[in-house]
Amino acid sequence: MFVLSVAYKKNIAPLLGATLSVFYAILSYQAGFYANAVMNLFVLVPLQLWGTWYWFKKKDEINTLNKSQISLVSVLTVIGIIISTFFAFKSGSKLPYLDGISSVLIITGTVLLTFKTKEQWYAWIPY
Repeated sequence: MFVLSVAYKKNIAPLLGATLSVFYAILSYQAGFYANAVMNLFVLVPLQLWGTWYWFKKKDEINTLNKSQISLVSVLTVIGIIISTFFAFKSGSKLPYLDGISSVLIITGTVLLTFKTKEQWYAWIPY
C-alpha cells in the first residue's frame, strides 16, 4: 500500500512509511539487523513524519535533481554505506554488508521521497 501511495503521489504516503518503519524497526531488531533497527526508529520515523507535513504543504510540486545534486547525493550515499557497514560489523550484525548498504539506501530513498524528487526510485530499486 505504501509503494502504491508513493507511485500515485498520495499525501498519505509518508505517514504510511512512518508506520511501516516502526514495524521494520521491531522486526530488524528481532532478526539481529541492529543498524537497520536503529535507522528505522530514529531516522526514518521522524523523517517520514516531517515528510507528511511537507507533502501536504507542497501538494502538486514534483522536484527533479540537477547534475550537481545527483553527484552530491551519490557521494554522500557511498560515504554513508562505508560508515554504516563499519558500524554493522562492530555491532555484531548477522549480515553486515547487507545491513550497512540497505540502511543507507533506505535513508537516501526516504530523503529523496520526502522532497518529492523523481530520482528517489534509484535508491529504492536496489533496496
